[in-house]
Amino acid sequence: KYNLVELKGHRIGKNSFNNYFETIDSNDKAYFLGLIIADGCLGNSSTKTNIKKFFSIELTEEDKYILEIFNQMANFNEKLIISHKKDLKPRYKLSISSSKIYDDLYALGVRERKSKVGTSIPNLKEKFIHHFIRGVFDGDGIAFSNGYIGFCGDYNLLNQIKEYLVNKGMKNAKIWFNKSNNIYYMQWSAIADRRKFFEIIYKDKENLYLKRKYYKILNKLK
Repeated sequence: KYNLVELKGHRIGKNSFNNYFETIDSNDKAYFLGLIIADGCLGNSSTKTNIKKFFSIELTEEDKYILEIFNQMANFNEKLIISHKKDLKPRYKLSISSSKIYDDLYALGVRERKSKVGTSIPNLKEKFIHHFIRGVFDGDGIAFSNGYIGFCGDYNLLNQIKEYLVNKGMKNAKIWFNKSNNIYYMQWSAIADRRKFFEIIYKDKENLYLKRKYYKILNKLK
């Protein structure tokens, strides 16, 4: 492998040398990294002859187009799998077997049991952070029917996001713990904060955003 011999076979996987997440040097990589930290999953399974490392991410059928964009931009060329077929809203899964991608994501702070070990904003260039936060928002963000916006998830990650947004002009927000589901929450209600939030995270968004959340916030601002 280190002498550039191409490995083949089902145990190797066609994405074994995919370096998409090796360096976060573009808007799309920052966005999808945020989406994975919020909604993705790392995993590995071992046998006597093989160690399989993978990551997967699931979204509802309504949001399937984001996985299709991800699949294309990262050059994965994998088939999306329908999961939870019996649910009222079936989900689509993108699952990639690759030790390379697994290790790169791990180096960026993605963990197998992120709810227990915690998450944080990786060491990214300033120009990519709001794209990363938009990815987190599309995975774990909340756009309430009353117009309020917020996040749920790990305390450390939420606190870092809050500090970034406050430094950009938003007011401070309280982070509280919900005992019923063991998850932290924070939100903003003032229209000035919601407008500022919209300006910050959707700057240079291109096609890297969930339409349903974007238009829900936009319509409330109108």
